[in-house]
Amino acid sequence: MTMIENLLTEEVVDVNIKADNWEEAVIEAGKLLLKSEKIEERYIEAMIKTVKEMGPYIVMAPGIAMPHGRPDSGVLELGISVISLENGINFGSSEFDPVKLIFAICAKENKSHIELLQDLSYILDDDDLLEEVKKCTTKKDLLDIIINTYRKNKTD
Repeated sequence: MTMIENLLTEEVVDVNIKADNWEEAVIEAGKLLLKSEKIEERYIEAMIKTVKEMGPYIVMAPGIAMPHGRPDSGVLELGISVISLENGINFGSSEFDPVKLIFAICAKENKSHIELLQDLSYILDDDDLLEEVKKCTTKKDLLDIIINTYRKNKTD
């Protein structure tokens, strides 16, 4: 199994989350990492601070954001959480807003961080992903779509 298949479980996935702004959306994604003991609570604030300081560069593809913080900001182990938002939210990216899907990532060191980003690149580049995500009603639906998208694009 690949890194992304090992890390993604229903425990770190949620669908149709209500959030009024990008900060709330990041907090919701962060709570899943916290609950699965991948991070300390301060990491959630670090993810928000990163966006405030560096802008919406975390919006990496149309409708998709990938908040993260530095390893020394409270990462306990490599992890990822995924949430779909009930309504698209603007992060301030003129190119890729509104965001509908969030992948929050945390890594203790650079090598696993890079590997995780490489795995995610197979998912982010998929033009059909957001259309599929909009149909999701359960955590399992979302998980299946992400894993299947990864597998399909990894082999192409």
